Amino acid sequence: MQNPIHPTQSLRIAFTLSLLGGYLDAFCYLNFDGHFASLQSGNIILLTLNLFNHHLATATSYLVPLFAFIFGAGCNYICRHIFPTQSSYVWQEVSLIVELVGFFICGLFATKLNPEVLVAVMAFFAAIQADTLNSVHGMTYASIMSTNNLKTLGSSIGEFLLTRKPSALRNATNFAMIILAFFFGVVLANIGIHHFGIHALFGLCIFLVIALVILRHHLFNHTKVV
Repeated sequence: MQNPIHPTQSLRIAFTLSLLGGYLDAFCYLNFDGHFASLQSGNIILLTLNLFNHHLATATSYLVPLFAFIFGAGCNYICRHIFPTQSSYVWQEVSLIVELVGFFICGLFATKLNPEVLVAVMAFFAAIQADTLNSVHGMTYASIMSTNNLKTLGSSIGEFLLTRKPSALRNATNFAMIILAFFFGVVLANIGIHHFGIHALFGLCIFLVIALVILRHHLFNHTKVV
């Protein structure tokens, strides 16, 4: 019999947050001239290339979201210790609420803020996303990028082919769903930007509300989730 998992490790939550991750990466790529709020590897690569080509002003612009992301991760660590898990809530709920409020404010002022400032603020909250609810059925995953998820998918498939363990097949299925969710998030971002432009940023808030509702439902029922 499969052991009950913790409510924060639900596949439904992982799927929803991966939708958000794909949406966020695509939104930034299409609106911020190659600057990313979440995909910091991309910022580091472009920072280095611009430094190498002596484009110092452009290179500096990539430093801003990098430092904002680092600051956001540090603040989320503090949040984790100020609001530890209680019987009625978990610290991840507090982090998701902060992220929700942050992205909502970004949406309200998206047309008024300088793009570099906006992507930096979004990077702060993207760090919270990266550091919150990053485990599914006991396996670590990333909701804002897919590289490690692809590696885990391949490893799980290989393990199942060798051992025929049901747990390996379950892990492979879970990570395939997470990667598919990321893909759909990118598709939804393209659709949203086509119809709503910069205001498509509010789509991030929708995903966070759904994740919070799912998490609250799981915590309230204290039942085995899948």
